[in-house]
Amino acid sequence: MSPHRACFKTYGPSSTLVEVANGQVVRAEGVGTVEFHPVDLEGHSLPPVEFTGVLHIPTLNQNLLSLTLTEKRNFSVLIEKGSMAFIRDKEPWFYAE
Repeated sequence: MSPHRACFKTYGPSSTLVEVANGQVVRAEGVGTVEFHPVDLEGHSLPPVEFTGVLHIPTLNQNLLSLTLTEKRNFSVLIEKGSMAFIRDKEPWFYAE
């Protein structure tokens, strides 16, 4: 989910309702594809990763990533010391902080 419309590579209408952590229900204004441009631990660019079915929810304060959906797309996520490694086929694909 993202509040940033400009992040979307493709975009279409949506009226999906989502309950966020504080119990509030918010409505998505759209849904589409977001292309993420990761870097490795040394800051080198890695191939882009495309996320499909991303909801556009302007009332959010920041992007939110579902670890459950990430796992359904064949990634494992290792969280350690404030960093996350996204792993596929036993190899790290990209990192986030």
